[in-house]
Amino acid sequence: MKGISYRIVYFKNGFIVIFYMKRVSIPTNKRIDLFFSYWIDAWSLLYILYNYNKPVTYCSHYIANPKPALLFAIFMNVIELISMIYFSNSFIHIIIYVIIVSIGKGIPLAFLINTRICPYDIYVSIILFLIYLLWLHLHNVTLYEYVIQAYKNVKYNKPVGPITHYFMKNLQTNIMFENETRV
Repeated sequence: MKGISYRIVYFKNGFIVIFYMKRVSIPTNKRIDLFFSYWIDAWSLLYILYNYNKPVTYCSHYIANPKPALLFAIFMNVIELISMIYFSNSFIHIIIYVIIVSIGKGIPLAFLINTRICPYDIYVSIILFLIYLLWLHLHNVTLYEYVIQAYKNVKYNKPVGPITHYFMKNLQTNIMFENETRV
């Protein structure tokens, strides 16, 4: 499926205009929109900002509580962390991953710890996951490919997500620059 050309057809001044676009392949570990975990982080931020001055147990039906999805994401991140330890990933890689997950999941969970979960919140979490699967499909990525790539990244000590990739890349650049200036 990779490398498929897309044909875009539209009408302009009574003429049919056809464009062919070649699919640009961007590695999925560098695209933030392909990580459901970051969707949950954005949802948590919106929920916290919307309900900032409201009572702690407020069950809003305007913005559903992301707590069930956040708990599921934390569960998946713990499994990923265990697999990173099992495959003996580098210590700095694990530390950066833990820091990123703690900020992205721990802080929102601290705000949501006393909120209650309504059935509506679980339904919205499931619907958001289905929308995420549709998003993957539109970008020619299957969930199976995504999981296999994440497994290979963990197994071969590569950054798992785009933020981890960014920090690891900058950390390596800074270490290389410091070594060059010392010589």
